[in-house]
Amino acid sequence: MILATVSLAVSCLLGTDRYAIVELEAHPDFPRVSISSVSDDLRVSGSLFNTSTGPTRAATWRAGELVLDVSTYSSSRGMSLGENDALWGDAEHGGGSRAFRINFEGTITDHWVVPSTPAWTSFVGGIDGQAVVRNSGGHGSSVWTGRHCREDGSVVTIEGGDGSLFPEVVGRLSDGSPVACGIMEVAQQYHAFLWYFNDGLPAIDIHDTLGAVNSSSLLGLTTDGVIYAATAKSLSEWTVATYDPISGEVVNGPAVSWLNETTFNIETGQLAGIGRDFQADAMFSVWRGMPGGEPEILILPEEVQLATAEIDSSGAVILMTLELPNYDSKMYLWPAGTSEIVPLEDRVFGSYLDVASSFGPMSPGGHMAVSTLGGSDVMAVKLSPGDANGDGDVGVDDLLLILESWGPWTGSCGPDLDFDGTVDVDDVLLLLSEWSS
Repeated sequence: MILATVSLAVSCLLGTDRYAIVELEAHPDFPRVSISSVSDDLRVSGSLFNTSTGPTRAATWRAGELVLDVSTYSSSRGMSLGENDALWGDAEHGGGSRAFRINFEGTITDHWVVPSTPAWTSFVGGIDGQAVVRNSGGHGSSVWTGRHCREDGSVVTIEGGDGSLFPEVVGRLSDGSPVACGIMEVAQQYHAFLWYFNDGLPAIDIHDTLGAVNSSSLLGLTTDGVIYAATAKSLSEWTVATYDPISGEVVNGPAVSWLNETTFNIETGQLAGIGRDFQADAMFSVWRGMPGGEPEILILPEEVQLATAEIDSSGAVILMTLELPNYDSKMYLWPAGTSEIVPLEDRVFGSYLDVASSFGPMSPGGHMAVSTLGGSDVMAVKLSPGDANGDGDVGVDDLLLILESWGPWTGSCGPDLDFDGTVDVDDVLLLLSEWSS
């Protein structure tokens, strides 16, 4: 196990990750943006809202430009991008809940009236002309119900467990089967489940398959159909477990006694997490690693009181922390192959991240939504390591900027591509290796 103490000082030779801030076009009547999904090709979905008037509009953007907002319903809460450019979302209209599928031209191709008893509906995911949603039990209730929105327009309850059933993700297994995964209540414990769209059977309890003793919780599903879960061996012992339903392979580990929050990259399967030992005076740590392996761990400074993390396909980890004495929000980058974190604002073209209040979701490649204290989301786009001027391209303009800036460099994001404090031949070579990317 690799263990180190983190320095928060700006450090050189800490990766080549760099980002640019992109503001998303808003609507004059709905000036604020909330992002729900981001793709590697810079398609974004989410919602537009107005804090004064209340109703929201589901919307989608391409490279920051507003492409579509859904005005069909009185209030549509948000959309996510599915296969074949299908956009899926949920809405309130005429006193009831709706789930819908719409294309980029604004045509609603599928529409379901979802029972909203006893309370509101949340969209989970859509695939093959079908969708999964969940219903809340109402204010103060912990009871949830999963619903299957079928191709024929009907809506049926997903059976399973003996209490709440909470679908969390929709995807495909390695044989192409469409499935939903989540957690359900069994004998007053929460168990991870797997549910097949097309067999009409109840959800499958995979708790024992994962090797859980107490509760098990779902982390998600990779693009190649592997289920990631967290399993409790006891109150203080948690282990990440992966399960491929087609091959039957189960991989356990890493075992992290302070597992508080864990995420993973859906393409590479690499894990990252934030933890804290159950001792009262223990400090937070950030870790990353592959299933079944020993995690790489960094201990965060004692002023950090809370943190969240995401990991991209390169292995770079983004952290959002709350820090004493004033619980200020700060964002950091832990580049792949390094043993220190750096302030993310030093790797960003733009000025929003110094007032970031939260971040996520993140695309597999590292583009991410960032919420600002102004109340509207922006997108931090991960750039090529050779992009010296932050315009999204690597070319002659970047080379000229490097040559003009030759010598010592004391700025942050710019022509010093390898962040070693000097603009020199190493930066030129890095640029050439990324030419036209």
